[in-house]
Amino acid sequence: MYRLVNLKDGMPNTDYAIYLMEKEISFAKAEGSHVIVFIHGYGSSGHGGAIKTEVDRRLSQLKKDKKIISYVRGDRWMEDSDDVREIYKYAPELSINSQVSGINSGVTVVLVY
Repeated sequence: MYRLVNLKDGMPNTDYAIYLMEKEISFAKAEGSHVIVFIHGYGSSGHGGAIKTEVDRRLSQLKKDKKIISYVRGDRWMEDSDDVREIYKYAPELSINSQVSGINSGVTVVLVY
């Protein structure tokens, strides 16, 4: 089972979107969820938006700080990667989720402790 969180809903500013992301990670840990799919969009120009960039930066730091296990950006989703295989252990249904199973630059999947 996984949580699906739309960080771009209501078009928040970047700081608020990151605040929501971190709250959702805390909620997931508290309720025992292990996988969160964050929808952040990829920017209207197709080159990457501010929320996407900041999500990636912040998740990198959270991983270094051991607050999350790992994360996989949608544009780097490969069925044979170790991180994706680990995510599938907790949320096998993601393999048929069209938002994640193909290359989608507008999502990031997070594996939490």
